[in-house]
Amino acid sequence: MSSESRPKRARLISTKSNLPPRERVSALTGQARLDTNLSQTSHPSQYQRQPRLRPQPQPQLQPHSQLQTHQGFGTLSNDLDLGGPSFLLRGLYSSPCLTHAAHADVRTQLDQTSYTSVNDSGLSLHGDSIPDGVGLEMPVPNGNTDNPSAPLSDDLDDYWYALTHLEMVLRLDDKLFVFQDWDSEHQCLKIGKYEHISFLPEGPATFTVSCTCPSYKTREDCRHCHIFVRYHVDCMLLECIVRAPLPDAVLLHVTPYRKKYIFSSTSGSSSERYHSTKRAIVSLRKDGRWQCDSCGFSDSCKHRPQAKAFLVKAKFIEDGAEEVEDDGNDLDEGEDEEDELLGRAISGRGDVGARGSVSHIMVLPPRWCASPHEMAYFVPKVDPMQMSTFPINPISARCSCGLSLVDAQNLHHMDLLPATFQPAILFHTAFSSEVVVEVVPCPRCRHARRHIGPDLSEFGIFNWNNTMLFTHDLLNEYTSTYTASETPFSAFCLTRRRAYEEQSASMKFCSNETFVRVWFSFVKLQALDSGMACSTCGDQPDIVIADGISLGTHVSKVTSHVKPPTFLDTQSERIESISSYIAQCLPTIPKQTERNFVKKILNLTSGAYTLDAVTHEVNASTIPSKHPELYNFILLYISIGCNNDLRPLLFKSYRNLLEQISAPDIVLQLVPYRAIDTLNKIKDTGIVPDWFQRDFPAFGVVAEVHRRSHTDLPAALRVLAGWLASRATEVYMRLARHDPSPPNYNLQSAASQDWYKTGTYYGLPAVRSRRRYAKLNHDGSTLDRAAEQMGDCNKFYKTYSKNNLTGGIMVLWCRHSICLGFHSIPTAEGRNDVEYSFDGYRPILTTPSFMSILS
Repeated sequence: MSSESRPKRARLISTKSNLPPRERVSALTGQARLDTNLSQTSHPSQYQRQPRLRPQPQPQLQPHSQLQTHQGFGTLSNDLDLGGPSFLLRGLYSSPCLTHAAHADVRTQLDQTSYTSVNDSGLSLHGDSIPDGVGLEMPVPNGNTDNPSAPLSDDLDDYWYALTHLEMVLRLDDKLFVFQDWDSEHQCLKIGKYEHISFLPEGPATFTVSCTCPSYKTREDCRHCHIFVRYHVDCMLLECIVRAPLPDAVLLHVTPYRKKYIFSSTSGSSSERYHSTKRAIVSLRKDGRWQCDSCGFSDSCKHRPQAKAFLVKAKFIEDGAEEVEDDGNDLDEGEDEEDELLGRAISGRGDVGARGSVSHIMVLPPRWCASPHEMAYFVPKVDPMQMSTFPINPISARCSCGLSLVDAQNLHHMDLLPATFQPAILFHTAFSSEVVVEVVPCPRCRHARRHIGPDLSEFGIFNWNNTMLFTHDLLNEYTSTYTASETPFSAFCLTRRRAYEEQSASMKFCSNETFVRVWFSFVKLQALDSGMACSTCGDQPDIVIADGISLGTHVSKVTSHVKPPTFLDTQSERIESISSYIAQCLPTIPKQTERNFVKKILNLTSGAYTLDAVTHEVNASTIPSKHPELYNFILLYISIGCNNDLRPLLFKSYRNLLEQISAPDIVLQLVPYRAIDTLNKIKDTGIVPDWFQRDFPAFGVVAEVHRRSHTDLPAALRVLAGWLASRATEVYMRLARHDPSPPNYNLQSAASQDWYKTGTYYGLPAVRSRRRYAKLNHDGSTLDRAAEQMGDCNKFYKTYSKNNLTGGIMVLWCRHSICLGFHSIPTAEGRNDVEYSFDGYRPILTTPSFMSILS
């Protein structure tokens, strides 16, 4: 490969200083904020807790092998002359490299002279106003999460002592903190390991805490949350290390000699229309390799671009030093090849539908894809030197046609042909071996190739057709690879062929088509008896993630056996009181022409505009007479947009709220029922609770921006809050005419049938069927046109319907990534159908929070 075509890696720009390393550290005494570094040698750690002894207020610097500098964004300074006009970050060894970082955007982020005080959060956490642990919805364990035998209290005290004295509690904004992780075994802070802790107000005096560490994701319990709850008053008194608004990437730390840059980064730029504010720790090593706590070393990491953009602006790395982006042509060709491969594998000869395989005994899934409380399958290891002959087992032996050896002897009432031994090939993960299998000719098939053979599952082997055997390790390895990186069949088979060639040039792997058929036959035997329940949040979690997987097949492949939870049958309750007439005017803005006009205003204000021109457009519409409350808010939005350079965040939050109001969805999607009373109070008092963003995100963001800018809520917004509450109440009273159906535990549902025929599998049994709304247009029809016209909500469905494709697969997850169930989508589904897919299986109906991910 030529040097021009070789992908480039990010290169850290080396800088030098006229001072030796130790003198450079000494020059920063009094400003450096230290972190601990447990040396791999016999050196003691920087932090060693001694009972009844506290260090001096100013920590002393130690040799390089025993310290690590912390890179919270410090005060800009020109106090030290280290070789040129520069500003420094407190604790950085050599400052001249930062002369390149004097970029306006970067300087804004690095400047620590202006902070948002704790009072800006709107919380009263000073003194004893909120006792420790009030409102905490998190069980307190009996011991440390890593070492249950260690006393929790002492370990937390040690952890907090290290965090505070080395200043490793970093506050990013009012509700987001970063803690350096703790090593309980060595009693020191972990180098380069940080976790995000979110403070989540739930009411006037209650709050919850969440964390990004693996312990919290598994059990909703970790030492970081305990630390925050115990010392939340101290945490809320900390100043933010960056100026609001919180940037997409925040540089947290630079390790000694700049071996690693560590960031807190979002998964998308704030300038994008659809972006997530969830953050992950991203680091760039000196050798140019990126690592993300969420995405690992994946080149498709969504958190990396924001961190790289900061480094480029700060001149820490060269622009364009990343790998050259692929034009995507090879990917498209690969996808086409994979589609053709799957088409050949499931059609024509070798169809796995009627005949199947010789192996037929159900096997459990492997250990890695089962929860700790579930049974799992430990695959027996096959030694090719010890196991080369496999005799027939009279109890489990059968033919691929389904006839077992026992049935053959009982039904035919005659002696079968004698058993013989025939050669077969056993495919392992990295090589193949020749074995011998005992078989009996099948009396039903009357075909020379079809025999009754052993199941072999007790040996960890899948018997495909008595001549081709596959280890469970090999087949489970593809499942593991695909779930980790979406590896195509053809790519996996190619890696196996290369591994086989390492053993012998004459050793061959099976064809791609054969492997596809074998794998699908094997996974049909893996039992889905896990219960589809999370050990932490149970089988009825409060938060449900609806993930639409775009695996649409042609409608001609849909059979009458496909029955999703939205299927209507004779047991479905018939509702006559809800009609298409009553279901009209459900959006926040009832008429479509008025919604289109608001979208027109949004388009006019997307760029530069004049106040008079846009105001004239608004005055000429029906908005002032029909919706005066909305009219006043639009005028406020337009006036702020003219000064967008002064208050960009305020304009952006107003624009987002106006976009939500103009959406064609039902108003209760924007304003849930529990937010109505709060909106009425906002109208009367102008005070927005800090926790209101949880109930009404769009309005809560607007209130948060005003809170941070120390401005009162404008009168137009207070009036708008009352109007939104009135619209939500009107729609709710119009539709809320029926109580939920009582659970029917004798309901015959698709769960009692084979899931690979019905396309439906949920952990709980169905207890209610979907109601039939006879007077609603298109309800229960083959194509839900109402769902087709929902706009961005079902962005893929229109493409599917135009090409006669089904909607794919709907999967429900809890927030701990435990699957609750799935079903095929034969037609486009609306949001009501998505929510019903969970309500139909819950005996006790509550109101879960749904997060829809249509991808």
